[in-house]
Amino acid sequence: PTSVMAQEELPESPYVRSQTIIYKRLPTIGLTQYSTISSEGKYSWGLADAAGKVVLPAKYDEVGYHGDEIYLVTEHMNDPLACKSWLFNGRTGKFSSGSFKSDEYLSSASEGLIGFQKNDAPDFRGIHRYGYYNYRHQIVVPEKYQEGSEFHDGLALVVPDNRGTDV
Repeated sequence: PTSVMAQEELPESPYVRSQTIIYKRLPTIGLTQYSTISSEGKYSWGLADAAGKVVLPAKYDEVGYHGDEIYLVTEHMNDPLACKSWLFNGRTGKFSSGSFKSDEYLSSASEGLIGFQKNDAPDFRGIHRYGYYNYRHQIVVPEKYQEGSEFHDGLALVVPDNRGTDV
């Protein structure tokens, strides 16, 4: 069994064996991304808390922080047909009920919402519409905007037809 090392940077040695490594500390929440390196040189990612306890095992191709203690966790990243991603809530330790397609772009999470763009259905001008999910992967604001910001104090700036407006 491999344990999480209290280390914040990758070792400087070019010779890395199969081991678990702390990748970077996320100072606002105390969770740390860490990876295991297989003998073939493949990284697998997970999360550990400040005490070194594994919160999410290192078995994912990518674990990306999106703000507000929300992570996008991805597996089978190199296979477009099998690729799946979920939101992982660092506060509750739970995944979203639905998975995301490999062609969805997610922006920063804040105030219980995360912006998204689906790249599979552009409008007649080739613009991909922007909307918002809650952390359970339910659409709260439909994708009908050209752009959108993260929420602050209950408001987000969105751009429909090249004019800014508040949602």
